[in-house]
Order: sequence, then C-alpha cells, then structure tokens
Amino acid sequence: MLYFQVERRCSMSMRLVAVDLDGTALSPRKELGEKTLSALRTCGERGIYVAVATARSERNAAAFLRAIRPRAVISSGGALARVDGETVYRRVLPAKTADALTGHLVKRPDVRYVTLETDSGYFVNYPREDFPGWEGTDSDFSQSREEDALKVMADFFPGGEPADALSRFPDCAMTSFAGEGWVSFSHPQAAKHLALAAALDRLGVEPGEAAAFGDDINDLGMLTLCGTSVAMENAIPALKEAAGFICPGCDEDGVGQWLWTHILKNNAKEGFS
Repeated sequence: MLYFQVERRCSMSMRLVAVDLDGTALSPRKELGEKTLSALRTCGERGIYVAVATARSERNAAAFLRAIRPRAVISSGGALARVDGETVYRRVLPAKTADALTGHLVKRPDVRYVTLETDSGYFVNYPREDFPGWEGTDSDFSQSREEDALKVMADFFPGGEPADALSRFPDCAMTSFAGEGWVSFSHPQAAKHLALAAALDRLGVEPGEAAAFGDDINDLGMLTLCGTSVAMENAIPALKEAAGFICPGCDEDGVGQWLWTHILKNNAKEGFS
C-alpha cells in the first residue's frame, strides 16, 4: 500500500515516537504485529524514545507494555502519564464525583455496562465471557468506593443519551469512540496530548522532535502537538485531515511499515524494508 503525505514533512531529528494501541499498533484481533513490535523495539535500541498512549488502563495494557518496553506510558486516555515508572501527570475525578457518576450510570435504562478505574483496581459489571482478555473486578456499584477515579466508562445502548448524563456532571469531560457505544467520563484535563506534553518535558524532547500515531478522536490532540503526525488508514476522517501522513491500517502492521520506511530503513537490522 502507498503512503500518503498530506502537508507536514517527517521530522529529520526524530527523538520520540508516541503510539496509540487499539486501532493503531494493535490489529483488529488485538495483537501486536511482528513488524510494528520490531520497529518500536528498534527505535528504543537506536536512542529514539517510545511512548505508548492508550485509553486502556495500565492493567489492561500490561502485556503490550511488557512487549514494547516504552520509556513513557500514557494510560486511561491521558489521566495518567509515567516516565520510567515515575508519575509525571495525573488528573482524576474526585471520589465524590466518581461515586455519584457510577451510581447514576448503573441506573440509567440506556446504559448496558459500567466500568470504574481507580488506583486500587478496575471494576466492571459486564459478563466476563463477553470481554475475553480484559482484567477487572466484578462490582454492581451499589456501594460507594470513596476513591478518586482515573476514568469511568459506560456502554450506551443505540439511541442512548450520553450528553444527558454529562449534563448532570458538568465537572466531567466526555469522549465517545468511533463505531462504539462506549463513552468515557474523566477529568477535563485527562487528555493524551496534555499527558504526552508532560512526558516530553520530563524526557527533554521538544514536540517538534516527536511523531504520533493514532486512529480516533482522542488521538487528535497528540497529532496536533507533535511535529510528525501519522493517521492510520482506518482512522476517522477528522484524524486523516489533520495528519501529515496516512499509513496502512492496523490490520496491515501500518505503524511498523511507516517506521521502517521513514525512520529505520537506512540501517534496518530485522530484514523489514
């Protein structure tokens, strides 16, 4: 597949690569492609920092983080950022808000499932067989947890009204995802680009020296922040319009293809070109 360059050019002084997981680095089967994993590891070996920026919790991204070995991890949609295991950014919903929000969502007739992510765990009320591979602790949310929340998510039925839920909790921000009923409620400053900016600052990297890959609306800020922006072929139209490059889709190992072609090709050691 051909690469499409839009307006921006690739930074010649690439020092960091930030990559989303689902819909970007991961295939539709939720697997890391061989070429993508090899490219990300090779970046690290050649002194290019790697950051993973995902809507997943750290727990539910753990297997991929162990494989990639990134210097920076932005998780929970930007509520938390760590560099070399040290927290550099954190924006949470206060416990009182989180308890009230989960209590409201589980009672709504237009909500199918609810999840709550806190420092002590990831709590869910969905049937495990419907979500294989996702870790979590069963909860019916009938009791207040009295913990700050990194993120609350609700799966709305078709025709549901997440905006109505948000109107009842004006101190929250809401993010929807393309093709899904799931909606995320979080701190207004829990955003991937803000968390990534904190990680860049800690690592001493200028935004213009970074590349970002993404596919959905919560990646738009990252692509705007970084000097090199790459949207997946399977990305939403708004992301493709904003990106400097469009690479093959997540089902074609697009992240790996782009990195080997534009950044790593000259001295490729793994046989990918």
